[in-house]
Amino acid sequence: MITPTGFDVMHALARARRDGAKVALVSRTATRPTKCAASSPHSGST
Repeated sequence: MITPTGFDVMHALARARRDGAKVALVSRTATRPTKCAASSPHSGST
């Protein structure tokens, strides 16, 4: 049985956050931006 440590969990969360910027949504239909995208914590506005 594999038991992850706190370090393993924190490392995985940091990696997911770093790699999250590389993920894209691909769809066959046109999508419209929503108001939520403007209030994203990654948008740079404070």
